Amino acid sequence: MNLQQIPSYTNLIRNAFIADEGRLLASLDFSSQELRILSHISGDEVMHKIFTEGGDVHATTAVTIWNNKYPDRKTDIETFQRLRKVSDFFRDKDGNIDESKFDDEHLEKALSEGIILTKDKDILIKEAELGLEFEKMRSKAKTVNFAIVYGTTAIGLADTLEISEEEARMYIHSYMQTYPGVARWIREIRKQVREKMYVETLLGRKRRFYPEVTSGQQWLLESAYRKGQNSPIQGSAADMVKKATIDLQPALKKYDCNILLWVHDEIILDIPKDLGMKPLKEFAEIMCNAIPLRCGMKSDIEIAERWGQRL
Repeated sequence: MNLQQIPSYTNLIRNAFIADEGRLLASLDFSSQELRILSHISGDEVMHKIFTEGGDVHATTAVTIWNNKYPDRKTDIETFQRLRKVSDFFRDKDGNIDESKFDDEHLEKALSEGIILTKDKDILIKEAELGLEFEKMRSKAKTVNFAIVYGTTAIGLADTLEISEEEARMYIHSYMQTYPGVARWIREIRKQVREKMYVETLLGRKRRFYPEVTSGQQWLLESAYRKGQNSPIQGSAADMVKKATIDLQPALKKYDCNILLWVHDEIILDIPKDLGMKPLKEFAEIMCNAIPLRCGMKSDIEIAERWGQRL
């Protein structure tokens, strides 16, 4: 069974993996690993600030796309995030705005939690509906953020998001406008592919493109550009997981823990039931320092008796 292909969005299969008696499963994963690596290697100051100050990189991208798409309905990151919270508060389980939640009890609760600024129902319905549009735009922006990592083209992005190629080009332009350091790095990578015919990961592993660059065929050169853009990021991510695996060994042995499997940026551990959070935080710190990044790295921790559940 290819455990890496078990989808994370459904726990049906993951729940079949159960810890032994007296043991638990702990999941430690790198948070926004590839985007943090991109921030580090590109030197983009906007992305660096987002990660070091706990911002939302997907929302930041979404705001620029929104403002370029709807110049007469421009917003800012604070309004964008606030209205997403308003929308989330008034949505039902299917993701639609639930007008039954606009009663006095719900409004008072939302006001006390600082989610809404007024109890005017007409204003709040409009804000909730706009927040729902913002949420959908953030989802598209998240796809754009990772599409750039993978070196996608406007055609590829258009197919993924089911939008026109013209709109996809606008999305990519908005991304480059938001993160000029990444745009500069991509230009430098394309130059390196042409001149040196290889790129490197953070640990110095090389991916070579001699056949593509010397082929005289443009489509092979474009393929080399995309791989050259992607390889330093995904290659460094793989290096980080491997280095973390090695660095973790002494601490794992000390606490009677074992690595069960790796799933992309996630490490699943078999741990004693009474281990506690302190050793897990120690493991997370070791992982995050496997390859130090200028913007830092974060690791999320989940513990359960079954893979895919939480205690």
